[in-house]
Amino acid sequence: MKGFWSRIIFRATLAAVGSLAASLLIVSVLVPQMGGTVEGVGLLMAIICPIAIAGPASGVQFYQLERLKQARAALTRSHLELDSLHRDLVAAHAAAIEASLRDPMTGAYNRIGFMQRMSESASTEGTVLFIDADHFKSINDRFGHRTGDQALQTIAKALRKGLRPEDFLGRIGGEEFVIFLDGVTSPAEIDRMATVFLKSVSSTPLLTESGAIVELSISIGTASFSALCDADVLLREADLRMYEAKRDGRNRAVIGRDISIPVPPDFSLAAPSVPC
Repeated sequence: MKGFWSRIIFRATLAAVGSLAASLLIVSVLVPQMGGTVEGVGLLMAIICPIAIAGPASGVQFYQLERLKQARAALTRSHLELDSLHRDLVAAHAAAIEASLRDPMTGAYNRIGFMQRMSESASTEGTVLFIDADHFKSINDRFGHRTGDQALQTIAKALRKGLRPEDFLGRIGGEEFVIFLDGVTSPAEIDRMATVFLKSVSSTPLLTESGAIVELSISIGTASFSALCDADVLLREADLRMYEAKRDGRNRAVIGRDISIPVPPDFSLAAPSVPC
């Protein structure tokens, strides 16, 4: 506040001095030309009037200008704070939406999040891998649900190692995971990538708190599309092929069909009855 008044007094003083100088200059030039002399009361008035008028008037003007400057600065700060608050709210809202689409245990997309990502994808072709943890009920029964949760987290971490930047992982049920492979439809490439996921999980055993080693493995079924398709049909096809992998011995992948191609008359869509 001290600086506020100092600026006003200094500027008002400069204005008064300037007015005094201008007054004396005018009087000293005009009065002699009119036959008078610059002295006495006339000189005193030429000095007092500019100081008495210009000083206070300038002080009021500069005071108003300073207050306006402060008001503008406060308004600018308020705008910046509001902008910052708005950005924070937008970020918090986006984080809340993202959290609602994630499985809190593994960090993978939940069913809603996975289906939304698929619906938002601009891909015209790709493959879904339906993945189920092998013997998961046995892990829970032998070591407890805490170890079962750790097994799911370990599997999710192992699956992420094989993902490309454009691929994404979801957990859509208890021990069921799904992966979307963007733009991949070649059976050879699907088989290669599925093998990567199988090996990544099977080479990552879980060490329990009691020191026991739990061997992990997964079964994979796949389904592809090379044209617009129904996501539910795609997942159902991949799920059925996953059951085939279970029936054939687990820890393996069964490559399913491209659902964009009509189903042959003898193609079975029945799910085999195989325990997890």
